[in-house]
Amino acid sequence: MTETKAVEYKQPFFVRRPLTSTLDTLGLLRRSGVDFIPLGNGKTLRTSPLFENNSISWKEAYVKAAMIYLTNPLCFAATSLICDELADGRTVVEEKVGSKWKEHIDNPLADWIGHPNQTMDIKEWRRAWGTHFHTFGGVYVFMFQKGDILPNGKINQRDNNFDFIFPGRIAENTESNPYGFDWWYLPIGYEEPLKLNSKSLYCDVIYNPVGHSVGNALPTNPLNQVFDIHTIYLSQIKKFFTGGAMPTHLLTRIIDLQKDASSVSIQDSEIDEAIGRVYNQVGRGGERESGWLGLRGDWRVNRIGSALPELMNPDLLQYLESLVSAVYKVPPSIFWAGMQSSNQRASRQQDSIDFYNQKIKPMNERIDSRISDFLVPKFIKGTKAQFRISTDTSEMALAQYANTKQYRMYERWYQLRLINRGQMLEFVNEPTDHLTTEEYDEWYSGSNDSQGMNVGAGAQSVEEDNGLE
Repeated sequence: MTETKAVEYKQPFFVRRPLTSTLDTLGLLRRSGVDFIPLGNGKTLRTSPLFENNSISWKEAYVKAAMIYLTNPLCFAATSLICDELADGRTVVEEKVGSKWKEHIDNPLADWIGHPNQTMDIKEWRRAWGTHFHTFGGVYVFMFQKGDILPNGKINQRDNNFDFIFPGRIAENTESNPYGFDWWYLPIGYEEPLKLNSKSLYCDVIYNPVGHSVGNALPTNPLNQVFDIHTIYLSQIKKFFTGGAMPTHLLTRIIDLQKDASSVSIQDSEIDEAIGRVYNQVGRGGERESGWLGLRGDWRVNRIGSALPELMNPDLLQYLESLVSAVYKVPPSIFWAGMQSSNQRASRQQDSIDFYNQKIKPMNERIDSRISDFLVPKFIKGTKAQFRISTDTSEMALAQYANTKQYRMYERWYQLRLINRGQMLEFVNEPTDHLTTEEYDEWYSGSNDSQGMNVGAGAQSVEEDNGLE
């Protein structure tokens, strides 16, 4: 089958300079630390990056979010858990046959979807989508054609190369076309922005009520203070181990001024000499691994600093982890937060179901529905309502338990004679083409043995011996 070009345009990139003069200006304004700058003639420019500033001035915030994702274990673990599950399903192209959707493999989109770009397969592409979505609050993917400039500055050698653009390198053209939808982006190594064909750009952002186009970057918006506290906390623990010996007690000598009047005139050199004698005595065998060194004289011990057990605060760590888990919608027993209170078998079973139903399933549906609307018309002309991109969860480990529980419900409906045999098979995504009309319309006879059913009991139960004890 010949490859179908998703988008064709005569000139891949049209180079102008409408934003060049504003990039440096915006950089200077961001450093001014104010929200508005007067421009004259009654006009002002908003400089705060949180409010409706969707230009390249967001670059620093995106870089900060990326560094948090790459370096903070809480952020990386939450994002990786979600992205791994998003990539666990099988992405397929389905055709609508009657009222049902069936997988269709003989079409250009099905051939292409396995490798959307030259460096990623579809699983890695979905991981990248989830990473951009949660880390930056937005996803910008462009359908590059042969000869275009890729985000890494290289020349694209492949048609239909659906590649991600770092959000800090793409912006709407609000200067020369404030009421339009012109987009510009800056590849690595280029000083002038390049104009993008808006028909080839796929955008998806987390809704932001004060900046519709920039989304919500989870590490730098709702969890900014949490990650700052966690980073500071870990840095203190690191210093405890890597910063050398840390004093925990202060040893002072008690002096009677009436008996030792010269003590008020002790010089620093004398103090250093006394400390040296203590170290020398320790070196001669006075050191005790788990005790104190006894010296002749009248001494007082004052404690300073904190010991490691006191530095390790499990309540603080669990609180921070719980906040991250709540924002990313990762249940406590799947994320490591809250394990002390969520380690029961029933809780872990329900957490697995909730994680799939409340997070992974809606995210998969979001990806599938939006890229279907974007990709299907480009590859299969005039058949938008007939084909779609979907995720096959039949082999998806996290979905199997939740799906099996739901399938048991349909089985009980069949047993209660609420649906017939054909309807039950369709509910559980099983084919019914091989059934005759009589077999399709068959109702439950009341005998489990005769129809090979046990209604989810005994050996068919999904509650017993499921490995979640």
